[in-house]
Amino acid sequence: DQVDLLVSMLVTLLQRHGGDGIDFDWEHLSDHKLSDAPLHAQQRLIVGKVIVALKDSLVAAGLADKLIIYTPRYNGFLENGAYNSLELATDGEAIDVVNYVEDNSAYGVDAIDF
Repeated sequence: DQVDLLVSMLVTLLQRHGGDGIDFDWEHLSDHKLSDAPLHAQQRLIVGKVIVALKDSLVAAGLADKLIIYTPRYNGFLENGAYNSLELATDGEAIDVVNYVEDNSAYGVDAIDF
């Protein structure tokens, strides 16, 4: 599983070289929103899966103090032009990720350090 491999590599990186944590700057999860709905859904799911697996692995490795930062686009928590924002394909992409993490992590949304 690529998620497990990535998480293992990230934990090893922090163990060997230190650092405050991992910053996921995944801002373009919606490039395929209109052209490939299954891929669009998969991209959002993968980000949530990585965050959940990474939090579990950090805790298991004694690195619970390490941060997991998720940086979506500015409109990642807005939907349908909320607050007079432009309606963009990326609207709401962070909502799906956070909902996945909340539903699937023993730490809920606290798995993410915004």
